[in-house]
Amino acid sequence: LGHSPVYLRPGALAAAAAGADYCCWRFAWPAVRFDGDISDWSADTPIIASENTSLYIKSDEKYLYIMVKTKDYDFQHDTLYISIDTIQGQGNLVSKSDNLSFERPADFLIQLNSEKKSKIMVDSYYDSFYYLYAEKLQMIEKNDEYRKKGNGTFNPMYHCLSREIYFPEDKITVPFSKYETGKLVIGDANPDHKNYNSLTDFSVKNENIEIRIPWQLLNVMDPSTKSIMGDFYKNKSIKAEKANGIYIGAGISKKDLACEETIKMGYYEWNGWDMPSYHERLKPSYYMLKDAFKDLK
Repeated sequence: LGHSPVYLRPGALAAAAAGADYCCWRFAWPAVRFDGDISDWSADTPIIASENTSLYIKSDEKYLYIMVKTKDYDFQHDTLYISIDTIQGQGNLVSKSDNLSFERPADFLIQLNSEKKSKIMVDSYYDSFYYLYAEKLQMIEKNDEYRKKGNGTFNPMYHCLSREIYFPEDKITVPFSKYETGKLVIGDANPDHKNYNSLTDFSVKNENIEIRIPWQLLNVMDPSTKSIMGDFYKNKSIKAEKANGIYIGAGISKKDLACEETIKMGYYEWNGWDMPSYHERLKPSYYMLKDAFKDLK
């Protein structure tokens, strides 16, 4: 569920999606049909580039879109890291488990390495799941280390499925359950393609990577007003604060080797909006039903 939550996805015969045309974009941007083909990004310039990576950013009402051109990147064996700084005054300058260092304190860390190991993680201090269910509701075990800024730990991102439930008649306790919502799914998100998968989070083609991350996974409460979750421990609750923009960087760790350089980060700022743009498209089920009705008398 690294994609947008299931309960927010349109069903039935038609779909409504953010942006004036297919996946993107607001204003005069060309449409990008999120499938690993980077020709749609030809008019854009990278926000930051290094010897092995060039990083491009766009966004719409639903997603933050990232495209990375890489050099000598093997998706099955190497690891592409993308660091994201969304909130001032907190974040990690290092990732202790991955032997990484960042130019700016990172609040989120995307890791792309094969189909089963790709995910997005969050600074433990900025982990809203942990804060809500451990610190506030006391449903899971607390970890005092997570309350320290800059502790160098990135947590997997989870979604609560069910709290602990006790059934007195059966004397059975069903434990607290969760799902790792930060796991990222590889695929093709172009509705015109045969292998289209609406659950796609990223595509890889010819050493180029396209990624889309729902604003919600970045602790953005309302992208239209640029409102993000503030400091949980300072505010003693989850409260909104304004963000101007975000910093993003990329680095590659070759197989069994650490990323040798500090990951540099470039700045991206998006425009808010009053009225969201969207487009509609008929789903394959519409045409199946249309054909079925032809046979009815």
